[in-house]
Amino acid sequence: MTTDHNPATEVLSAYAAAVNAKDVEAFVALYDEDVHVYDTWGTWEYNGIEAWRAMAASGWRIAHEHTSLPIDMETGKLITRTS
Repeated sequence: MTTDHNPATEVLSAYAAAVNAKDVEAFVALYDEDVHVYDTWGTWEYNGIEAWRAMAASGWRIAHEHTSLPIDMETGKLITRTS
């Protein structure tokens, strides 16, 4: 195991912790206010942090698991919050 600082691993760990704890605020804190999520299960899209918060608060119904992180294609580095 490496002890190097890895932002992608830190975000994934925080994501897993929030989902496992069903902590809506910790979950949405990982996203920008302007998050726009497309899904194919039920609701087609969630536009903005309030819509994403409502999804999470609605019971954490997970039909599938998928995680996407924005990556800079030139550097391969994680793109973190813009605000």
